[in-house]
Amino acid sequence: MFKIGSEYTRDEIHGHLGGSIQSYLPTVDRYVVAVCVKPEMNPRAPNVVLCGKGPIIASAGAALARQHDPVPVFIKRATNRWEYQGKFKVIASHSSGPQFAALVAGSGRNPSDVSLVIQLA
Repeated sequence: MFKIGSEYTRDEIHGHLGGSIQSYLPTVDRYVVAVCVKPEMNPRAPNVVLCGKGPIIASAGAALARQHDPVPVFIKRATNRWEYQGKFKVIASHSSGPQFAALVAGSGRNPSDVSLVIQLA
């Protein structure tokens, strides 16, 4: 379906996986079908995803943290150009504590604006 290193539009990603074309954690029936992040908001992606605090994104982040199946990860490279990184599985999530602080540190994001840190491998 997707080839690692190739770029896709959000419409193409949506066409294959469903979910929102705007959310960075598009969901179908409360299941996260992809991770689509911008490097300036998630500089350690694809291995670390920082979830914001809005109710919809916090809920999607919590859903991703509970998932056991690998999820396709895309990183934005330019306007409507999303590079496929491969499928990654959640290995840990943190909502506070030293690991949370360490993974948010250096990201340019304020820890108070992050609801959850998800580690992928």
